[in-house]
Amino acid sequence: MVTISGTNLAGAAVTIGGNPTTVLSINPGGTQITAFTPPGVAGAATVTVTTPCGGTASLPAAFTYTAAPTLTGISPTCGPTTGGTVVSISGTNLAGATVTIGGNPTTSVSVNPGGTQITATTPAGVAGAATVTVTTPCGGTASLPAAFTYTAVPTLTGISPACGPTTGGTVVTITGTNLAGATVTIGGNPATGVAVNPGGTQITATTPAGVVGAATVTVTTACGGTASLPAAFTYTAAPTLTGISPTQGPTTGGTVVTITGTNLAGATVTIGGNPATGVAVNPGGTQITATTPAGAAGAATVTVTTPCGGTASLPAAFTYTNPVHPTQLTATPALIQLFPLQLHFPFLSATLIDSVTGLPVPGQTITFSTGGHVLGTAVTDATGTARHLEVLSLALIILNGGYDATFAGTRTLQPSTAHAGVLTF
Repeated sequence: MVTISGTNLAGAAVTIGGNPTTVLSINPGGTQITAFTPPGVAGAATVTVTTPCGGTASLPAAFTYTAAPTLTGISPTCGPTTGGTVVSISGTNLAGATVTIGGNPTTSVSVNPGGTQITATTPAGVAGAATVTVTTPCGGTASLPAAFTYTAVPTLTGISPACGPTTGGTVVTITGTNLAGATVTIGGNPATGVAVNPGGTQITATTPAGVVGAATVTVTTACGGTASLPAAFTYTAAPTLTGISPTQGPTTGGTVVTITGTNLAGATVTIGGNPATGVAVNPGGTQITATTPAGAAGAATVTVTTPCGGTASLPAAFTYTNPVHPTQLTATPALIQLFPLQLHFPFLSATLIDSVTGLPVPGQTITFSTGGHVLGTAVTDATGTARHLEVLSLALIILNGGYDATFAGTRTLQPSTAHAGVLTF
């Protein structure tokens, strides 16, 4: 609709570019006409007014027909409800355009010289599809229905666990809302193995490597934008181990050991896969004292695990040995009847007892000797007793005032000796 001003316009008809307009009204004073423009071709057109008796008046090239804008697309096609997404809108005849998305005006609108592309910043909107509308000063309006989708902004409520080693590899769970399609960074580095539950309320991801200290957790969704938890995850230096002392102990456990290394605060300890007890760490985190658990004979790996730093091991660093029990050997005096002379058999006898259990020890070799002369050997029976029938060395036994019984010991039993005299009657 146009307004044409002048004088003596009562009863006038109007053409623009030679095509008749639809006159809506002429004011009573004949000084102003309002009319709808007819279709025309792009470019300048003459406006001509003709009154019934007064003749004709014209305004050459006074009205310019402008090509109507067209729209072909928008990119990106989605963004957060908070607005602020920079979009590119493509089409034709866009010079001088203004833009609304979802009925709200965009900001920072600029059009390229050819009038084929607009860049603009989205306003805030409500979640869902929104129509993109472009209006040019003279060309009119063009729209792309439901061409831009507003997506709810992600929110974050927590991360668990809240710490892990600087080497990365900690599987974490991040909770919040509107997390569908999210990517995750921790300390600015991308997490891996990112998966989001169907409700978009929970992410599982594996931490990247990082530096010691607190790190910000940031989640970015494809269209909803970004949310962060400042200093929500703490990287902790990984523990290191340099040694253990002593390096061996009995299979029954109970050996108090000292483990040295770095970054050991809060550590737990296993030896051969079994948890140590009485674990204590010095204030500097460089030394652990612990009591070994029971274990199988042989070399065992010592493993230290800290709450956030991870795990360090000393392979085959502690050796379990079978416990060596003390033994007690008792020998029975040789019995000799002098009048008349008679020997009582068995002549030499010794009994071996495990001093820890108090039980007899069968199947062990006992050596009988006197004055450095070996008389013979015998093996202990079920009662732990070894007997040796000795007659030929009677004189030596009498000369040395008796005999000696010797147990050489084994890996689990300590050696022992006993002396028995000669009992005469």
